[in-house]
Amino acid sequence: MAEVSGTRKRNPLSLRERRFLALYFQHGGNGTRAALAHAKELGQSIGEDIAAARASQYLRRIRKSDEFQAKLDEAGLDDIAIITKARELMDAKKPILDFKTGDVLGEAIDGQTQIRALELVTGWRGRTPKQVVAFEEDLPAIVFEVQGEGRAE
Repeated sequence: MAEVSGTRKRNPLSLRERRFLALYFQHGGNGTRAALAHAKELGQSIGEDIAAARASQYLRRIRKSDEFQAKLDEAGLDDIAIITKARELMDAKKPILDFKTGDVLGEAIDGQTQIRALELVTGWRGRTPKQVVAFEEDLPAIVFEVQGEGRAE
């Protein structure tokens, strides 16, 4: 009997992959920490290098699974949503505080948040920030002034 296309799950997640995924989100998207916690639950003692390799293997398989991709779609994390969010995060800012009074003096670009969020969001779809094309006019201009002390050039 012929199987109807699209009705069979091609690569469902195993119980271990599901548990790793839960730990991955519990550890804020840190695969190495999730793999260390997962190994501990299984009664294994592994180093960070082995944990990082396992995390990479788990995540590679999980990202390719139809089940995970469907969950992303259900959560509204399709490609358009990811692109929209990534664009918003490129503009992330943080307050500049007066350390004595605690008053907000202004805003500054929050580069760490921008980069980490972009890595995480694009990673959910199996991409990396290197695969995101940024045009020069979309990037903030950074200008450094260097003042020399008595040096003639």
